[in-house]
Amino acid sequence: MSARRSATVAGFAVAIMAMTGCSGESHGVHFSRSSVDVLVAPGDSFPGNFVFLAHSSDPIWQGIENMTLSGGGRDIIFGASAITVERGDTVRGMRLGNLMVDIPMGNESIEFTTVDISLGGGRSDYRTDVGSWLLEPESESIVLGPTEGLPVASSRCGDFEFMLSQESGDQITPIGVQTGADGTQIENVSLPHVLYPGQKSEASFTIVCDEDFDVHYVTPRLVYTDGDGEREAALISMNIGLLGIDDHAIDRILDHPAAN
Repeated sequence: MSARRSATVAGFAVAIMAMTGCSGESHGVHFSRSSVDVLVAPGDSFPGNFVFLAHSSDPIWQGIENMTLSGGGRDIIFGASAITVERGDTVRGMRLGNLMVDIPMGNESIEFTTVDISLGGGRSDYRTDVGSWLLEPESESIVLGPTEGLPVASSRCGDFEFMLSQESGDQITPIGVQTGADGTQIENVSLPHVLYPGQKSEASFTIVCDEDFDVHYVTPRLVYTDGDGEREAALISMNIGLLGIDDHAIDRILDHPAAN
């Protein structure tokens, strides 16, 4: 795994230490919702983090027999040995948790909106909406240099300024930056007119996030032309939002319907 990819994966770790006061209690299992559109190299995996709140006595803490990612046409099933449930702090009578799996990337896109959880042992199963997830295989493109100033992780959406460079043998003409994430848009893009091999140029864009989602995982794509036509190249993958759990994050998660 490259240093760039290691840093990217590290950026998707989710802290579940609570930084909250006390308020009213809630019951049921409530999951966060994510807006995801990332590029993953075939043969690598992407860390699926599904943050949730559940009462300390809820059977989800006793173990999960299997879970299924569904809603995109091709189900992906994980057995108990592939699932990790991390326990966090207790707030408002609920315990924070992070259900984690490594999602393997092949040569086909992975798309899902729902997680089905089988607890086994005669316990009730859960189905929950986890947002909109799209994982796509990363293809060969120009070699971009380090995107200096563009963060792997950010607590907020908004404006981002960075240095853009490329290390291929030919000049390119940048056209725009885009993402296919449902609930995440890239606007106000500023790019150099031409980018020569080894050249560094200032660039910027604004990431606008739909508040229906708690966290946004995106790989912005640089759209450009060269001698062979229009192409795309991945910038660094970014994790935006839910880097820590505060009162606002708790409220947002509890606002989502409980798993049923």
